[in-house]
Parts: sequence; structure tokens; C-alpha cells
Amino acid sequence: MMTPPPVFVFVQHPARPTWGHCMIVAERDGKIHLQCEDGEEHAIAITHRSQLVSVTPPADELPLLVAAIQGRRSASAARALRAAKKAAAKPKVPKGPRLTFEQQVERYTTGFAGPQDPALEKARMLLSADALGSAQGFENMQTLVGSTTLLHPMEGQIPLRAIPESHRAPIAHALRDVLHGNGDYAPRFEAYVATFSAAKAEGAAKGPSWPLTTLLPALYAPAEHAFIKPKLFQEQAKILNLPIDYVSLPNGVVYDQFRAVLRAVEGKLKEAGQKPRDLMDVATFVWTSLSAEAPAVEGAPVVEAQA
Repeated sequence: MMTPPPVFVFVQHPARPTWGHCMIVAERDGKIHLQCEDGEEHAIAITHRSQLVSVTPPADELPLLVAAIQGRRSASAARALRAAKKAAAKPKVPKGPRLTFEQQVERYTTGFAGPQDPALEKARMLLSADALGSAQGFENMQTLVGSTTLLHPMEGQIPLRAIPESHRAPIAHALRDVLHGNGDYAPRFEAYVATFSAAKAEGAAKGPSWPLTTLLPALYAPAEHAFIKPKLFQEQAKILNLPIDYVSLPNGVVYDQFRAVLRAVEGKLKEAGQKPRDLMDVATFVWTSLSAEAPAVEGAPVVEAQA
């Protein structure tokens, strides 16, 4: 028996317009707890319930709104947790990166003139708006993931095969909205992630991964979108002294931070006389130059991420 979708109750607090739309998530200890669009959880006394105004978002906007609220809250929670750990920890000298950016360039001997992954060309046809809206939309996604070595089968083909039939069309339609929809990218991306989360096996501990949810957009629009390998990209952010408020469940806020790291790398590569063709080339540079084991560089700068 399928579990019915959760019922979300939305309200606004006219005296707190910066909160935006809020979901009522709990009532306990004499307070109403709200999860809001500003990424924070707020609470008001139950006796002040009359200050809240009920709202009913249009049905077609509901998944995007829920994904946006939950995604921003996860990023906010990550920042708060990081701040709390930092405040509680004993002062220590931060570790420097293993390599400098200049040493990354030295290690990357492949260059950017060679052939690119053939999946980039296939993506233009298999991930068009019409193709993703057809009955073969999800099958097209599987075909494309299976045609590239960028994802290990355990992280790509196998999880896709395990998705129940009833969830496959919604995932393809969500990807169509990511690639061909309008408006801010972050809520569309978070709605796409949410369709994967809804399809995971009952009791599964993990949601969809960063590589799985970012690969297809990056193959379709490599000049605009980024294929994320979190561990290596966090190391790259450390080398460039850029912030990443990482959480394991993909969301729009952290995606924008990862993409900003790639844009910064792209700029530095061009300053160094390199000619990456798109963000897929830049991502390849990152994981190729950082994936091999390398000792910490003696004298490498010690940096802390910016707030």
C-alpha cells in the first residue's frame, strides 16, 4: 500500500514579512513551530495563533515551495551546526590544502583540447523537452547514465533501476522542468531532488546523491551547469578559500556555492593561459588534479573558509 503524501499547512505572519511562506511543523511546549522560506525555524506562542494567516499555494507551485523551504532550512542548519562546532571546539591551527592551485595546473597534463565525453552530444537529443515529456523520458535518463563512465554503476544505473515504475514519470518531468522551465533554478533543482527522495526505498537511510542529481543537467548544458563530486569540490573550495555549507542532501543554496567554486577555477585557469571549453572541462580538471594521493605541500598557505 502506498503511503499518502504528507499534508502541508501553510501560513504567513503579516508582522514578519521576511519569513515568507511558512509550514506548521509542530505544536509543543505552548508554541507553534514554523519552517519558513527564509531558511529558519520560528516559533510563536499558541495564544498568538490568531496572528497567523492561512494561505493555499497553487497546486502546481506546491512541490517547488516545499522543496525550497526544506532546502534552505538544510543549508541554514548546516551553517548553524558548523558555527556551533567551531564555538565548542578547542582552538587549533587549521590544516592547509594538500596542493596549491599552481601545483594543480602542473599536475593536469591532459589539457582541454582532447575529445569530450560522447554523452554530451547524446544529451541534446535524449534530454530535450519533448523527449523527457514522452513515455520514454525516464528510459532516456537511464540510457544516458549508462553511456558514460562519469558515474559508477552503484551510484547511477543501479539506483535508477531500483526506482518504482510509479515514480519514474514524475522524475523525468521534474528533470524537464530543471532543464527547460522558467524562474529561479534553485527551487526547480530542489523539486527534482524531492522526486528522487520520494522514490527511495522505504527505510533507506540516504537520499539521492550529489553526483546522480547533477550529472544530467551538466551533460545537457555543460556551459551552465555543474557535475558535483562533493569531497573533491570541497577540497577545491578550501584551496581557493571559498565557503561551502555542505549537506549531503543536494539543495539549491549549496549547489550555487559549488558552481561558484567552478566559476572561480575557470577564471584562474584562463588567467594561467588554459582554455576550458565549459564547466565539464573545469570539473574534470578539479577531480583529475586532486583525486590522486598527494602529500601536504610544505609551505602551502594555511587558510580558513570565508564566512
